[in-house]
Amino acid sequence: MAARTLARAGLRVVMVEEGEHHTTASFGRRAPLDRFTDLYRDGGATLALGNPPLVLPVGRAVGGTTVVNSGTCYRTPDHVVTRWLSHHGFEVAEGFDAHLDEVERTLRVARQPVDVLGNNGLLALAGAKELGWAAAPLRRNAPGCRGSCQCVVGCPTGAKQSVQLSVLPDACAAGTAIVTGARVLRILTDRDRPGGPGPQEWWSAVPTAVNWRSSAPWSWSPPAPCRPRNCCAARVSAGTLGSAGTSACTRPSVSRAASAARSPAGKGSCRV
Repeated sequence: MAARTLARAGLRVVMVEEGEHHTTASFGRRAPLDRFTDLYRDGGATLALGNPPLVLPVGRAVGGTTVVNSGTCYRTPDHVVTRWLSHHGFEVAEGFDAHLDEVERTLRVARQPVDVLGNNGLLALAGAKELGWAAAPLRRNAPGCRGSCQCVVGCPTGAKQSVQLSVLPDACAAGTAIVTGARVLRILTDRDRPGGPGPQEWWSAVPTAVNWRSSAPWSWSPPAPCRPRNCCAARVSAGTLGSAGTSACTRPSVSRAASAARSPAGKGSCRV
């Protein structure tokens, strides 16, 4: 959503993604278990330490974890937004509901039809009814869901509106470029530049380029490093783990490199 909004506002936007772009057709051609390695970091075995430790699935693909989650969409509760405003002075939360409405329209969020619920969902509804509890199917971004039960390895029908289907096409139409197969290691900032700290260079070895929206390749001279011009800001949107793990550093050197990324050999796309 941020990439689409910024690109529509006229900014030049580059997204950097560790994984690759996968089409709905490719999900339908491959067995579910065959997709895990490509679609998850650590093959889906990332652990959150605790008592007990929990497996924390983290997506690795264009579209991020929205490619492999269940599509359940929870709105931020009103009392949480109120706390942001009253306790933390987070004025950006003013009118937050309107932004959530726009997101839900884009993702086509709606109540899941009962006819595609599994037996576990039907049993939960029946139990809630017997107990006198209010209950209903979850709200999801999956209009036309056929109940294929493959949400966690990429929807093979395209019903689930992961962001690579619902948001990124519009972002790219507005000029956003997506670099695939590139894992960001750290972001370096220069506090002495005009306008305050900001990233200035992407360091990435990029051997080829592919227009993932149409799968039409074009020739590209690999930049080393690849430097977007007039880069003024970096937004880290890598989930709870990835965002915290990407260190932001100040480099007061003459070179003032502002960003570093690792691209696996033979992979990657870059359009700047």
